[in-house]
Amino acid sequence: MAYITTDQVKEKRNLIKEAFPAKEGWKFSVKRQHHSSIIIAIMQYPDNYDFGTEHLGINHYWFNDSEEYGDAEKEVIKKLNDIAHLGHWDESDIMTDYFNCAFYVTLEIGKWDKNPTIVPAKGNKTVSVQFKLDEYYKNLVKQGTNVADVLQMMYS
Repeated sequence: MAYITTDQVKEKRNLIKEAFPAKEGWKFSVKRQHHSSIIIAIMQYPDNYDFGTEHLGINHYWFNDSEEYGDAEKEVIKKLNDIAHLGHWDESDIMTDYFNCAFYVTLEIGKWDKNPTIVPAKGNKTVSVQFKLDEYYKNLVKQGTNVADVLQMMYS
């Protein structure tokens, strides 16, 4: 049964803040919905990216195939998607109508009632998300998590 804790959402929110600092013009809404979903919305972004000015849902399965986004935008979405899926597993089988995953993920630009804002770019330094993910996995091992489980999370 899909379930995500407040602490998991908080951890993901902090990773997003580190990867996309507010001082560079980024703002996000990261919230839990119905104890089973995490919703991440880009609320503000620097003007050297082009996500548009209206609310838009992002298909996190197929965003790489989309012609709506440039390479820089796809890289941002990929980083957000990687952070959102930390600790995620999926044993669903759609052929038998069996859905079993850790939690559901929704990525969007703006919200249904609030469009994103664009601000002048303040810099181009972002923390390497891969570095943060590596640190996250190292901490899991230090806390006593089974190494095989950590490797499965890293490569799933």
